[in-house]
Amino acid sequence: MITNGVDIIYVSKQLGHDNPNITLEIYTHFIEENDETRLKKIKEIGTKMVTFKKGDS
Repeated sequence: MITNGVDIIYVSKQLGHDNPNITLEIYTHFIEENDETRLKKIKEIGTKMVTFKKGDS
């Protein structure tokens, strides 16, 4: 679920973990993405963000 973009808090609750840190400690070693994949995801997120400049309302 995590590798498919499901929110870590939701995954943690579904697995019955007390907090997301437990989920991350157990499952992060299964997430094998290379740097190119991570960079692509970051760029995709960046295109969805709004930039505000000082003085904008």
